[in-house]
Amino acid sequence: MTFADILIDWIHLVASAAWIGGLIFISYIVFPMMEKVSPPDRGKVMDVYTKKFAILTWSSIVLLIITGFFNFPDDYDDNYMILFVIKAVFITTMILIGIYVGFSLGPKIKEMAPSPGEKPSPEFLDLQSRAKMLTFANTFLGIVVLFFAAALLNNGDF
Repeated sequence: MTFADILIDWIHLVASAAWIGGLIFISYIVFPMMEKVSPPDRGKVMDVYTKKFAILTWSSIVLLIITGFFNFPDDYDDNYMILFVIKAVFITTMILIGIYVGFSLGPKIKEMAPSPGEKPSPEFLDLQSRAKMLTFANTFLGIVVLFFAAALLNNGDF
């Protein structure tokens, strides 16, 4: 194994940790914390957080795709390929959920956010709930992807 191989593996691991670790953090730390914050302030905090996390997420995805090509083995069997395809389907699903939440739900939530002292509309609360549920789903999928990544490190052998 060359230094370049180690560097590519390291970048892949850091990008995975950033993306999936960020999802775990938002699901189990940020969301519960936000319930203690007033709705208008919640919107401000989440706006800042999601902008920063979006940069981290999309940068991580690009790095994962690039380094993933370098990590694909020259010699693989059917078991490896089956696990790889399953992992790729889960990752694609995560990316599609991220696009939907980030580019559709997020802007709608921001647009419908109540002003200070104003009661949140049922539609606003529904969109928030949907974004939260999809984030939890992405967190779960990310953890499953890590399982498949570990299996692939063992050449798909169970």
